[in-house]
Amino acid sequence: MTRYRKYRNPYQVDVNRFSIYSIYRDSKESNTLSVGDEVIVKVNEVDRKGIGVTYYRGRKILVPRAMAGERVRVRIIKKLSNNEYLASVVERLSQI
Repeated sequence: MTRYRKYRNPYQVDVNRFSIYSIYRDSKESNTLSVGDEVIVKVNEVDRKGIGVTYYRGRKILVPRAMAGERVRVRIIKKLSNNEYLASVVERLSQI
């Protein structure tokens, strides 16, 4: 209990902060997307403007110049809204 002594309410402490296991510590960080991140995704569909649409960990990614069914490595270039990002194609891994 000495670790929690300086906290007023020990039940509101983030226990993963004290964990020696990195998978529990990095679980929040690996779930976020930020500008400049590169991810590999499969484009699910194309919207009416011709922009590829895919989903990565519950977030919608718009990929211009990508076709449906294509696996691509994309770089996040802009955050459009809370769960929507704009990305550019870095490398085409496989086509239809």
